[in-house]
Amino acid sequence: MPRAPLIILSLLLTLVSWPAVAVEGDYADTEAELEAVRERIESVRQSLAEDESERDEAEAALEESDRRVERAARALRAAQQERSELAARVADLEAEMAERDEALQAQRQRLAQQLRAVWQGGRDAGLRVLLNQEDPSALQRLLAYHGRLDAARRAELVNIIDELERLQALETELEEEAAALARAEDEAEARRDELAQERAQQRERLQALEARLAETGERLVRMEADEQRLQGLLDELAEELAAVPDRDLRDLQFREHRGELPWPVDGALVARFGEARDIGDIKWRGLVIEAENGTEVQAVATGQVVYADWFRGLGLLVIVDHGEGYLSLYGYNESLFVEEGDSVQAGAVVASVGASGGRREPGLYFEVRADGDPVDPLPWLAEAD
Repeated sequence: MPRAPLIILSLLLTLVSWPAVAVEGDYADTEAELEAVRERIESVRQSLAEDESERDEAEAALEESDRRVERAARALRAAQQERSELAARVADLEAEMAERDEALQAQRQRLAQQLRAVWQGGRDAGLRVLLNQEDPSALQRLLAYHGRLDAARRAELVNIIDELERLQALETELEEEAAALARAEDEAEARRDELAQERAQQRERLQALEARLAETGERLVRMEADEQRLQGLLDELAEELAAVPDRDLRDLQFREHRGELPWPVDGALVARFGEARDIGDIKWRGLVIEAENGTEVQAVATGQVVYADWFRGLGLLVIVDHGEGYLSLYGYNESLFVEEGDSVQAGAVVASVGASGGRREPGLYFEVRADGDPVDPLPWLAEAD
């Protein structure tokens, strides 16, 4: 074959094959880009899964920190109460010592009078009686009298010494007990502060994780899930309470006290019912009242405690059933002072203000439910002074 046709044939084959080569290159580039996207997606998924796992661990650690702080706060409260009781005992002892001292002064005065009488009568009064030329029977009676008088004097002196020693020993014992209780209270307070600092670190770690998860909308999902879990808990409690025989709280007449209920804690309102929360369309279903850490939280009405434990999103939580479908909820607490099944009166201390559940600042979350639905608590509370 001539040379020219071979060259043309080669060019034709090149031209025919060139688009196929170009298409194959584009396809390979697209596949590589798609694979890179898939790898990035998988990386994000793994990162999110790791953050969620770490967040769950941090949340569990925060729960444990909340519980340790609660136990330490309860121990501190017990130490303070015991120390207060000891102060009352010391006051009683001081009153008793004052009475004893007055009695001792009277005994001293009587003894001094007797000693002066003996001195004025002479040191050897008994000997003078013995040498006196009187009736023997009278002499015997006088000697017996002087003997009894001397014995009484000695017994009175012994009583004075014994009473002083007893009071001194009791005073020393109470001083030692007071010192021991002061040390125990200081240790309990130091332990609580140490655990509170640890909890603050756990809370910071959890908040950092929440910030990362918020970028993916996870926080919104979790808040909605927390609300659903709370609603599920309340529905479950309602079913259980309805199934309990001989349980009638209708006489409490909770609905009759609308606008008269005392505030569970004094403080400024930092969140109101129906206000938007800091993410998504979720709104507050109760009130957040700012208060000092450790402030006593009081039940707003008479009822029965149906829940007292840690709950995700609300920390240490107390729920009180007031009958006729009405419940009051108290969250973010530092310490719980009631247990499930306890009956409480209006004004009874059920908890102390804290920052459990991951809250940044101390405060109380207060909510009222009617037949399972959240209602605005403000119209139920008396006007603040």
